[in-house]
Amino acid sequence: MLLAEKGGKRIWACGTSRTNRIGFPKTKVNSLSSKSPLGSIRWIRKNSVLFVQWRDTRDVHTAHGEDTVRRRIKGADGQWALKDVTVPPVVKEYNQYMGGVDISDALIGYYKVLHKTKKWYKTFFYHFMDIVIVNAFLLQKDIAKAKGRVPLHQKAFRETLVKELAGVASHFTARPVPPPAPRGAHHRPVHISGDSTAGRLRCRQCQGKAPVKCSSCNVPLCFVPTRDCYNAWHVAKNL
Repeated sequence: MLLAEKGGKRIWACGTSRTNRIGFPKTKVNSLSSKSPLGSIRWIRKNSVLFVQWRDTRDVHTAHGEDTVRRRIKGADGQWALKDVTVPPVVKEYNQYMGGVDISDALIGYYKVLHKTKKWYKTFFYHFMDIVIVNAFLLQKDIAKAKGRVPLHQKAFRETLVKELAGVASHFTARPVPPPAPRGAHHRPVHISGDSTAGRLRCRQCQGKAPVKCSSCNVPLCFVPTRDCYNAWHVAKNL
């Protein structure tokens, strides 16, 4: 386990953990019951790693490589008292150093750009875009408060951002679409480059990667046995 390995090198760490992770203790001997009150704590040590279960509105499971557990003891009158919600040191440290990350993740979750994609680098791009937008939203709130103005909520901020970006983009002209070749022209498939994979362009018909294009129309089209977009496109254009 990473925490145990780092602890051996005197690199201490703490964080939340899911109970189904490899290395998490599977025993239920010291686990909280469904009737345990808010603020209850249970802990178990596995080698050099301390695992803590804390009852908040939901159970919070943490793993820590250094700290010890402080337990409350019975009072002199023999009565157990729950005056304040007890927070273990590991949870306090996690909230202190990771609170900003949790807030950022929560704000991203409300209106996230990320969606499923086949390319791993697009996942990174969308996530970084989410982070940039949330950071800009938080800066907008700080600036508005400093100037005594009412800050925008996140939805209104994102709508304003989209409108401004769309206004900037409107100054640029799209790439002109080549006019269709006149009737009677010689339409022949030609290779885009000398390599069957390098230099491929987006197929106008199926949006796949096409290695050939029409010599007259100058339009990239797939021309393979399983995907004959070349002839399908010309038939649709009556060429």
